[in-house]
Amino acid sequence: MAKQKVEQVIPPKKRFMDGFRDLCHARHQYPVWADLWEMFALTIMNPLTKQLYSESEELQKVWQEREDRYLSIIKKYKKDEVQTITEMFAALVEEFQIHPFQDFAGQIYMELGISNNNAGQFFTPYSVCGLMAQVTQDHESIRQTVKDKGWYCMYDCACGGGATMIAGLEQANNEFHRLNWRNHVMVNANDIDIVCCSMCYVQLSLIGVAAIVTCSNALMQGEVNFYKEPEKVWFTPEYFSDVWVQRRFWHGYDMNMWGNKYAGIRGLFRSLEEPLSKAEEADSSESEDDEWSEYDDEDWE
Repeated sequence: MAKQKVEQVIPPKKRFMDGFRDLCHARHQYPVWADLWEMFALTIMNPLTKQLYSESEELQKVWQEREDRYLSIIKKYKKDEVQTITEMFAALVEEFQIHPFQDFAGQIYMELGISNNNAGQFFTPYSVCGLMAQVTQDHESIRQTVKDKGWYCMYDCACGGGATMIAGLEQANNEFHRLNWRNHVMVNANDIDIVCCSMCYVQLSLIGVAAIVTCSNALMQGEVNFYKEPEKVWFTPEYFSDVWVQRRFWHGYDMNMWGNKYAGIRGLFRSLEEPLSKAEEADSSESEDDEWSEYDDEDWE
């Protein structure tokens, strides 16, 4: 009886690394790395915002510039290399389905010995970020904030690949018991480097958290005015989920953003924190506000 051939399953991480090495045969590692993560980010972001950005001539221009940017990058690669890039993105998605809480990009970056000498980029090990999250995140404070307001925000002004926030999300996942943490946690990430922003944006998107990623110098420039610089702001898919759409609607979030009442990113979060009017409270009595009175200690570990 002939032996049945067993097909070997290659882990997605190895497929990603092998694909990257293939792309770097005749290229330096860092430019390829930068191209990949920017393309991955554009692949996620532009389809999300095509309809939204079509409502404004300025935003439509931003959308088209991002589309042109993607095409300019992909033209650098041959047909078979484009297929490799597609398979790498598929492996990346698969990896986050298996292990959602990890700094995949930062770990691969360090393992492959990629470096950007000008920026001096080195990424903190995820285990260290996990320890920091356990030490700094106060369980009782988060619990009370969620019960009072419905959500809480994580902010990092130098996010890198997003490892510290991913560790914080893992901690939130461990603390929430019956509640879906994705409905109650928002991330506000910022970095000066477009490659880091792309890495962070892709990873937060694949984890499935509502997030705003801003590419700017937070120390020198301060908060970004979305109304004036929309090209610097990226929204994850979860930001457009039913829960967060409803939350933005009841608090006038989108109107504040487009009407420039709260131009800066901090202003966007302040609009979520403002109390509703009495009429709005009556209309939303069956929405998110009432549900918090039903939550008790059993919803938390």
